Amino acid sequence: MRSARWLPVLVAGLAVAAGCSKSGTVFGSGSANRSVKYVRIPRTIEVVNIPRLNKRGNATYFDVILRNNDPKKKVWNLEYRFTFYDADGRELPSATKGWRPLALDRGEPKTIGGCCLVSGAETALCTIRKWDRRN
Repeated sequence: MRSARWLPVLVAGLAVAAGCSKSGTVFGSGSANRSVKYVRIPRTIEVVNIPRLNKRGNATYFDVILRNNDPKKKVWNLEYRFTFYDADGRELPSATKGWRPLALDRGEPKTIGGCCLVSGAETALCTIRKWDRRN
């Protein structure tokens, strides 16, 4: 019977822990051709701006501006990657392959960017996740 007394405390603790991170997708205003996908990142990380895709010659550039709004934690260690797709939804090779580290300081806006050097990139996705030393 004593363990049943702690059950509400355990459930409340799990609910609070689950509320500390977020997952989802944010789309650039006016168009669905660029987006940022969150995977279990802290709730205090904010996407400040998702500028339009910038095309120069055959290359397509995509930038995302992030900010750490956490009043207590000085630095969040995250990682990100960019993926580019053509009009048919096929993935195109990116100049920035794999996961790249990102240290996001408190209050500081930081711009991260990716590039596709193959012509025909119509859609871009930036995926951001909490850094895990096991990966």
